[in-house]
Amino acid sequence: MAAVFFSSDHHFAHANIIRYCNRPFQSVEEMNREMIRRWNEVVGPRDIVYYLGDFAMGDSAHWHQFCKKLHGTKILVRGNHDKGTERMCEVGFDEVHENIVRVIDGTRIWMNHYPLFSNDARDLRRPEPPSEYDLALCGHIHEKWKVLSGCVNVGVDVWDFRPITLDDVREALASCA
Repeated sequence: MAAVFFSSDHHFAHANIIRYCNRPFQSVEEMNREMIRRWNEVVGPRDIVYYLGDFAMGDSAHWHQFCKKLHGTKILVRGNHDKGTERMCEVGFDEVHENIVRVIDGTRIWMNHYPLFSNDARDLRRPEPPSEYDLALCGHIHEKWKVLSGCVNVGVDVWDFRPITLDDVREALASCA
């Protein structure tokens, strides 16, 4: 049976993100290589990854080079740096959404790039959450926090640059309870 993972905010090919988020890499090439390695350490070819946005930066004509190296079926919830649905499918994502609710292991999970709660004017694209869900997952905020008001940040900057499982999400929530 396929395992399910969550991740976001790799920002492949974005040299400045190393400085912005204090990432432990000496170069963008090292960052790209190491993030691909860490992804493939945990995700198998038949696994599913819900990717909550901001895949790469720069010329999107090159993004497929990163996507094709990553194991698993990749389902994108678009972030503010991702291109349109058609382009992101060309990059290599199997599905592209603005936000979604999926039932995984009996848990209704709302997934969106933006945090559940925010006063940031840049988050105006964030839709209202659905009326019923058990967990809320987001990206967008990089290293700022892991859990806030019941919302879990699945961004690589707080998860050692690896996709995480539903058990990881539950542990993070429990540690804040």
